[in-house]
Amino acid sequence: VFYFAVAPIFLNAEIEGAKYATSASSANGHWSNPSNALTEDNACAETGGPNKKVTLTGFGFSIPSDAIITDVTVEAKLGLDEGSGPDKFKYQLVKPGTGVVTSDPLNVNTTEVTTQCSDTDYISKSGNPISVWNLSLTPAEVNGQDFGVIINSHGGNNVDHFLDVARITITFTGTGTIIVDKVTDPTGASQSFDFTPSYGSVFSLTSSSSPDNSGPLNPGLYSISESVAAGWDLTSATCSDGSPVASISLQAD
Repeated sequence: VFYFAVAPIFLNAEIEGAKYATSASSANGHWSNPSNALTEDNACAETGGPNKKVTLTGFGFSIPSDAIITDVTVEAKLGLDEGSGPDKFKYQLVKPGTGVVTSDPLNVNTTEVTTQCSDTDYISKSGNPISVWNLSLTPAEVNGQDFGVIINSHGGNNVDHFLDVARITITFTGTGTIIVDKVTDPTGASQSFDFTPSYGSVFSLTSSSSPDNSGPLNPGLYSISESVAAGWDLTSATCSDGSPVASISLQAD
């Protein structure tokens, strides 16, 4: 008789940030004093009117190269001219090298301020890069000098818009592994048993073999099946986290 055991191993979710930009620019001078948006000091970048963009980059992330980015949070201290009433801004993520930006910018609302720049408030947008920001991101791209965010005075009010500072936080997980071990009764049998994983090529184990290591895997569902050798009975197939071996859940804690 024989059985095999599976142990999924994965890393916890980690957070880097919030981090602030080190470079700011505004095409055609749409925003005055864009460098004021690099520090939180109640000295604002400013623009008058809708659909004016300021680009903030150089956030200095150092996400591990094998990480999977699961969330991007942008927070910006925004305000409007006194007495102007509510209006909208938009956030767009900037992907370095390609110039690709979020195809569907995220609306954020802010209310009027009473003392202009000094009353700006943090307005946050966060979510998965693909499902929320509609932009795939790799660690190398996020770590790039040109990764950043565009703040757009999108609303229709032709009044002064203020930006004190913007910051970004990245949430990510590491890749995981699946370890497969073979046990026979009697122990130490020389018979070789074949395994078919959903994540790679067929591999073989004996009772005395070192366990098979899948190598890095992204979080998700995986499966492993075993071919029963002639003269042997499979008594069990177990997973250390309780998942069935036909649906091994490799997820972050």
